[in-house]
Amino acid sequence: MNFSYIALFFCLFAVVSAGPSARAKDLFERVTRAYLTDPQGTYSGSTTVIGQTITVTITVIDSTTASLTTSGALTVNCPKEEYSYQNGVISLPTAGNAGDCIHDALDNNGASLNSITYDPKSDQVTAKLQYSFLVISIQLKHKSDPISARVNTAVVASVPQIPLREAFLKYFVVYSLQDPSGTYKGSKSILGEDFTGIIVINSDSTFDFSLSGAVSINCNNEPYTYANGVVTVTNLGVAGDCLHDVLSQYGATLKSIDYDTSTDTINVDIKYAFINIDFALQHQG
Repeated sequence: MNFSYIALFFCLFAVVSAGPSARAKDLFERVTRAYLTDPQGTYSGSTTVIGQTITVTITVIDSTTASLTTSGALTVNCPKEEYSYQNGVISLPTAGNAGDCIHDALDNNGASLNSITYDPKSDQVTAKLQYSFLVISIQLKHKSDPISARVNTAVVASVPQIPLREAFLKYFVVYSLQDPSGTYKGSKSILGEDFTGIIVINSDSTFDFSLSGAVSINCNNEPYTYANGVVTVTNLGVAGDCLHDVLSQYGATLKSIDYDTSTDTINVDIKYAFINIDFALQHQG
């Protein structure tokens, strides 16, 4: 991996660690998959063969050990098997030997292990079992965190730890490049009234805003601009605009909509009579 890719990797990691936008997450996942090609964590999947369901689960414990369990029509429970991985192929070297847990459990069921392969691009494992003349192929999906979360420990361990002030000075510019993206939702009880707000950021520089409670708002495709943590509603002061008209109907005003890049949270502050309706909307995905 050359220096430019290392630099890109750690810049993206800084963004993801800070509270990633959907775009940063996606880019980080794609860059990471290109270079972190070993299976990690737990993979599980099921298939149905002649009306019978078989579920296979494989957990990579460390670089030399894995567990394999199956349930349903075929039962195997082997918590500690010798394991290796190279070039897309997962090997369980002792699984073909009599006395080995996997070998004996499958043999007792008249089955055998054909192959186990790993696709780093999809982060999926394919297990093939032989039963009589049938080859049973099962796709196992990753059941833990996405790659961006799984590499967190490894990346942090490999990066020299620096004081918070120094880290802020180094990475603030990266954090501040984020824009709000996707869906944000939050609830709050104020003077016995429950309020729930939802903001959906659209791809055309508009957002949908709904609020339920003592003040009810449902406005779609509101034009906005964003800069330096502040979301500005373009037509808020224009009669005929949905948000303007609904707020006017209630005698309410929108004081501010701010975006916190470090927590990926949108903060909304609405003034209604003598009540300040201010709450944080958390990113939903």
